[in-house]
Amino acid sequence: MMKNLAIILLVVLGFTSCKDDEEEMFTSIQVNLEFAHVLNGEALELDGKAYNLPSGESFTPSKFKYYISNITFENSETGNTYFVADGYYLIDEAGKKEITFEVPAGSYDKLSYYVGIDKERNLSTDQVGDLDPSNDMVWSWKTGYKFLVLEGEWEYESSDRRGLVIHILTNVWKNL
Repeated sequence: MMKNLAIILLVVLGFTSCKDDEEEMFTSIQVNLEFAHVLNGEALELDGKAYNLPSGESFTPSKFKYYISNITFENSETGNTYFVADGYYLIDEAGKKEITFEVPAGSYDKLSYYVGIDKERNLSTDQVGDLDPSNDMVWSWKTGYKFLVLEGEWEYESSDRRGLVIHILTNVWKNL
């Protein structure tokens, strides 16, 4: 009797310990995008490094940041797409230069994104996260976000140094 019980127990254990040979299927994958900033073939450095401009003058950047949004993955053969919902990311040379999010598993061969903020969010500065107005990327409550900011100093006519501020935004979506 004990011999039969031992055989039955071994058979039961054998069936419960067998694994299905199929590979585990992933429903989503983690995507990590890193942004590298280059000026004249050199890695961009803030506060201290001067870069020569085509005009012969020099430029020393102190701030460089911009928004990435409307990230879309596409399979050009099937036409399948995935749009990253609420994907508004502030990229900052002095801070975050990397973003991570989940995408449904699939085959994608095209990635597209906007630099800036779309119409729906641009004119509403009551936001959180990377769109929080305290990130110093808002013009005012009426005009919306700065899409890209580049600030620093440039050498003008020999050694006369002046501030340089470039803030880019668009409101092509507004009715004029």
